[in-house]
Amino acid sequence: MAPDGHLGDFGRGLRSHIFGNLPFFMLVEILRSALGMEIVQRLLVASIFVGAGLGAFFSLPFRDTLPRLAGSLFCAFNLFVLQRLLAGHILILLAYALVTPTIFLFVGRNRRARAAATALLAVMGILSVQFFMMTIAFLFLLATFEAINAKSRAPLLRAVVHSSLAIGINLFWIIPHLITGTALDSINEADLHVFAPRDDLGIGAPTSVVVLGGFWRAGWHHPFADWPAQALLAGIVGLLVAGVTSQARDKFPLRPYQLGLAWGCVAILAIGAASPATRPLAKVLFTYVPFYEGFRDSQKIAALLVPLYALFLGRGVTALLRLAENLRGVRAKNSMAMALVFLVGAYGAVNIVALHGQLQPTEYPESWKALEKSGRLREGRTLVLPWHLYQEFDWVQGMNHRVATPTQWFLTGDIVQGDNIEIGPIYSQSRSGFSTYIEAVLAEPNATRLGNMLSVVGIDKVMLLRTWDSGTYSAFLDRQQDLRQSHETDDFTLYENNAPASREYLVDRILEVNDVRDVARLSDCLDLWKFAIVIREGASASCETHSSALIPAGVTGVGPPADKTFGPDLHGYLVLSLGQEIESRWWEHSSGHAVDGVANNLVVPIDGSTRVRYVGFAELYLPSYALSAIVFGVGLALHIRQSRRDLETGPPV
Repeated sequence: MAPDGHLGDFGRGLRSHIFGNLPFFMLVEILRSALGMEIVQRLLVASIFVGAGLGAFFSLPFRDTLPRLAGSLFCAFNLFVLQRLLAGHILILLAYALVTPTIFLFVGRNRRARAAATALLAVMGILSVQFFMMTIAFLFLLATFEAINAKSRAPLLRAVVHSSLAIGINLFWIIPHLITGTALDSINEADLHVFAPRDDLGIGAPTSVVVLGGFWRAGWHHPFADWPAQALLAGIVGLLVAGVTSQARDKFPLRPYQLGLAWGCVAILAIGAASPATRPLAKVLFTYVPFYEGFRDSQKIAALLVPLYALFLGRGVTALLRLAENLRGVRAKNSMAMALVFLVGAYGAVNIVALHGQLQPTEYPESWKALEKSGRLREGRTLVLPWHLYQEFDWVQGMNHRVATPTQWFLTGDIVQGDNIEIGPIYSQSRSGFSTYIEAVLAEPNATRLGNMLSVVGIDKVMLLRTWDSGTYSAFLDRQQDLRQSHETDDFTLYENNAPASREYLVDRILEVNDVRDVARLSDCLDLWKFAIVIREGASASCETHSSALIPAGVTGVGPPADKTFGPDLHGYLVLSLGQEIESRWWEHSSGHAVDGVANNLVVPIDGSTRVRYVGFAELYLPSYALSAIVFGVGLALHIRQSRRDLETGPPV
């Protein structure tokens, strides 16, 4: 894992789904500068186990140490954590580590504990929007049960206030996320089946989910493949049964049947499309409940089973210790305690052993490090090939060595890489016109001037990675007349684009084409960077029509201007190549006649004095951050004020 290499581009109209994680990436960047990335990776992995374990230990509603220890070990070491960790889901697991303490600090606790739960919930929003949403929903479910028992609306009102405060602190990414559109628009029903939980334990998909397995991703080895581990799991299940059937004497205010209902709701949602019994409900929720399609990987919801299991497990330990003491006295109780410590400890140990040899800090190739250190990609825009979202690298841990292409995370610069998912029946879910253009020009088998076509979108370098599919791309790139091989290593080949390429340039003529295939056809006879290319239905462009009328125009600048004024002596069209994740609507221009060009380009007529500026940061992101800061400040002030009152009037209730 590495932090985002181009945080400096913040405020350039990037789709906002990454901005929730921005504070985390900034923290990782600071730690990486001080400690090195290998140490940071180890710290992040350790934080998952330590955070999940300590959070549960200090929040579980048990007076005795052993029940809390049993529950906390289960929270830290279980199949859900193991599978996600081997898949590299660091952010997801850091959010998971906060789920159990958030729930147990909120339900049935005093004001200070609820304030701590609110803080954890707000941090969860920074780490994972899915865990943020599902934890809020789960808190409302438990608050409803608590309100029924207390015959009071107070628990529900508290849930509204504290969840609203956590949402308010996360407005810095929620507002842009809602205004600019979300990636959920590209998710369809096929996702429910592609990402449905699997039968990875040989006990059926629903049962696998219930015991925290069922992860759809192959390529990992789980500890329950052997009979000794399954025997340990049976012992843990026995403790859970004892906890469910025992008379509860802890401080948790919910009744056994209510906990059973909560367990059933979570289990049904987590199983999702994996079972014919739960699939219809999953489809209904996917179709009609806003944002529910974000849970296409429904097994993530199984994380909410963990706090329930931790509670049942602690109760089971308490019940067995009490039973042993009543039947045989204190000595039998001590013997039972030792046996339980061994059982729960062995369960955690098996999970740790299963990680041996499979979990190591990612060591990027020396050639990647040298390229990053040289800064060759920091200016201009670089296209990374092969054009796949997922690639297989020999230096990546795991059985299939497959990860999402990491160049945008590791290399500093404007990096363009494939975003088509290519899993099962899903080929691509990209909504980017920029990506559509790149994929279309790469699909032209007879193209010989790829650099000419790439110049339209400001790409001046091409980086070909050595992966399973690089051979086909290598032959294609080597026959391009306007690409020059400038650097080659065992891990990648770097090409320079001989055609002028810039993300901002001024031309004097619009070239109207019918579709992207016309662009590829005309690339053999026209210098495309001399035109503002616009797709209009029915347009018919030809080499003869334009070859005699061409007037060369200079290429200016290396990036989109934040605020730029063109004097009255300039006329023509300003072309802004906005990139994969940038939207044209956040650019303001005084001409009033701008149009969207090919490949997500913005074409602005320059006639007289024209001003072009980016307004997204000032009008969207900056106010959102200000609102988050205000909500945080108000919440902190109220908490401090209440704490001072508590010192005068006594402890909170």
